[in-house]
Amino acid sequence: KSNIEWFGEGFTEYYASLTLFRTGLIDESLYFRKLERYLARNFITTRMWPVDVPSLVEAGKDKHRNWLRIYGGGATSALVLDIEVRAVTGGDRGLDDVMLALTEQFGVPGARYTVEDILAAVNSVSGRDFTGFFADHITGTGVTLDIAELLGKAGIVVEQFSDEFYLTRAEHPTELQRKIFAGLSTI
Repeated sequence: KSNIEWFGEGFTEYYASLTLFRTGLIDESLYFRKLERYLARNFITTRMWPVDVPSLVEAGKDKHRNWLRIYGGGATSALVLDIEVRAVTGGDRGLDDVMLALTEQFGVPGARYTVEDILAAVNSVSGRDFTGFFADHITGTGVTLDIAELLGKAGIVVEQFSDEFYLTRAEHPTELQRKIFAGLSTI
């Protein structure tokens, strides 16, 4: 069974919504509602699940049982990594660049990649070491994401009530927040 379902399925889910937004097929309000759903799925499967929470890597070993975790956690990880890479590069690079690096390395039929390959691409593009993030949120389960802080880096305000998330744009974003959000929202 695969240990990269969170990436294949969750990142695809993130990019499907992002592409709809970037191309103008959905507006910002609907895009935010889609993100709110991913955040809620991630929260439910990491904080409210009545059984032991599998890591995103472990969840892929039983995809059908853990689909909520894979899709919600994977899409949330994609969003957070997109913002974090943009934050550490001053808004100059993002998840698009990570995906391009992976495509350049593994974009041939039959090529296989691993969690370590994904981490290496994130590290290479960002110029930072995301080993801790992967250990906490991809291969591990013990650390909760501070969604408000993380999305705040893109000028997105988060209101959370248990498993409900409500996203709006900051009224007075900084220049970096504007640049990060613009990177998210444009092709």
